[in-house]
Amino acid sequence: MTSVFAKLDVDGDGKTNDASRLTTSLPAWRERTGPEAYRITREARPAYDHPIADQWHAIGTSIYQFLDSQGVKWTSIDPVAFAEEGEVEPFCPLLMWIGVHPKSLIYDAAVAAAGGFPEIEVAFRESVINRSVATGPKLLPFNPLRDPVPELLKPFTPTLGLSIAPLKTPYYEGTGALYLRVGNTDKRTVLLTAAHVARPGLQQCCHGHAESIDVWNDNIARLSEQSAEREEDEEMAEKRQEYVDLVNKARKKIEKINKLHNYVTKFWATPKHRIIAHQFTHDWALIELYEEKISWDSFKGNKVYVGENLSSSDYGKIMLPRPEDQAGYKYPRDGLLQAYGVVKEKEIRSPQYLDGHKCLLVVKNGMATGTTVGRVNGLYSFTRVYTEHGIQQTSVEVAVLPYDRRRGAFSASGDSGAIVFERGGGIVGMLTGGSGTTEATDTTYLTPYWWLEEQIKKVLPVSYLYDDV
Repeated sequence: MTSVFAKLDVDGDGKTNDASRLTTSLPAWRERTGPEAYRITREARPAYDHPIADQWHAIGTSIYQFLDSQGVKWTSIDPVAFAEEGEVEPFCPLLMWIGVHPKSLIYDAAVAAAGGFPEIEVAFRESVINRSVATGPKLLPFNPLRDPVPELLKPFTPTLGLSIAPLKTPYYEGTGALYLRVGNTDKRTVLLTAAHVARPGLQQCCHGHAESIDVWNDNIARLSEQSAEREEDEEMAEKRQEYVDLVNKARKKIEKINKLHNYVTKFWATPKHRIIAHQFTHDWALIELYEEKISWDSFKGNKVYVGENLSSSDYGKIMLPRPEDQAGYKYPRDGLLQAYGVVKEKEIRSPQYLDGHKCLLVVKNGMATGTTVGRVNGLYSFTRVYTEHGIQQTSVEVAVLPYDRRRGAFSASGDSGAIVFERGGGIVGMLTGGSGTTEATDTTYLTPYWWLEEQIKKVLPVSYLYDDV
């Protein structure tokens, strides 16, 4: 019972590009007929309580191992359902939506790869994994009730859309963080954010040092020219020596970085040497705050602004779609949703909320896309990132699918570190990236907070979410 879309689903919408779909023993997806028939638009939906749920980790691992054996340069494996646009109930309860690097898989090879899963419906699409990245005065207070343009002010405030510009480098720009308190008596405040937002990679470090060396060498040459024209004074000699010392220091730094790089590529190039566990992305960092940078009298704590892009009416209709849910509903005051509690793994796999069908609806506010809503998938995704040095990074992720095609992607490049909440303020996870062929991803990936909390407790046993404000 294998099916494969005849051409790669480059639109990421679950549609075939030429209506020819290989299928054996499976009912065909409905297509309109006639000379003026328009195509049926389909949307990805979460899969919950599926019979394979308990064995999915082992099944997913065997799927990507088979793809590796076939030489398929896969990037993501998302076990999702599909529904026709506007419909809640899926007509396809489970499909392996497999992303591959653009222009890396021809049709015949896709058919051969799909043949390795005789009991699973498979669709290939072109897709890449993107880690969603993009000092001075105090951060500004944030009061949506009073501020004339809160959506523009938000990035400069400590609200959970906080923009992070790490290490004063131009390479990364991320958004979002969660505030934690550390200690019993002498309490400190730290931020939780994505690690790739908080530190640059090896290549960026080398590139930056090399650029600096070029500038310093140019300064040394100019000072030498001036010394040749007239007698070098003490000040000029000290300045030239200062640049010489900077060049020597930078070269030593590059040597150390290259030494580490050589070690990694030499001893970690073989996949079996790199696998330490099949688990969630270790892409998190804690940053201790300067207390004097925060205006504590106006500090909002762990609250996310959900008013951007959504009216209070729209937010209520989307997040609480059933009349019985809306009976006692109150929109968060000033559009600020308070973080409250943690959504556990059981609730992610089998949510109790309904939108006509079982669903875990979520919201986030990111630097790139502002407030967006989406649907959390009940089965974890597998992702694969290929570095320029041939190193493969495979991880497990929680996937968030767009709410619908009209509202667009849940995230885009620049949203990393954003905290994702369910409607009551329960923390679902931290955004680390997404997949798709454009900057606006069709699938967003999270590291679940229940797991992050376990890892943080290993480093900081006495730590907890910042008090409600």
